[in-house]
Amino acid sequence: MKKFKNIIVILIIIISLLGLSTKVINNKLKITDSFFTTKEEVVIDNRANIIDEYFKSRNMPLAGYGSMMIEVADKNGLDWRLLPAISIRETSGGKHMCKTNPFGWGSCKIGFKSVEEAIETVGYKLANLPVYKGTTTEDKLYHYNGTVLTSYPQEVISIMNSIGSK
Repeated sequence: MKKFKNIIVILIIIISLLGLSTKVINNKLKITDSFFTTKEEVVIDNRANIIDEYFKSRNMPLAGYGSMMIEVADKNGLDWRLLPAISIRETSGGKHMCKTNPFGWGSCKIGFKSVEEAIETVGYKLANLPVYKGTTTEDKLYHYNGTVLTSYPQEVISIMNSIGSK
């Protein structure tokens, strides 16, 4: 993680020397070309790296799935930290996964053909099933497992916060 941050700092310095302006918003480095009149903007999104580094540093099998989790979260309007945090709470990031189900979806009685299918399915359902649709992250977590374990939403939110800021 430090290595990645050092690379970002060096990149910002080089970009500044070129007359470009930078901002970090929602863990995305935004580079704006203010030298030219087009005001072209380049976005460097490091959220997948943050997730993968989190998994990797804890020897969790889901390291490498960060990009897909970001893609699915963005496509479904979910907080980018939600899927990794649920997988950590439910299966220790895939260490105790059952039936290729890193999310414990359906009390782990539901299996998936692959981790990719699990990510796609759970991400879609957290956004679109009637019980989840249009609800806050905390409400989603309440319906996911909070009706059984009242501390569940706060446990997952705590993991989300340890992964990164919103």
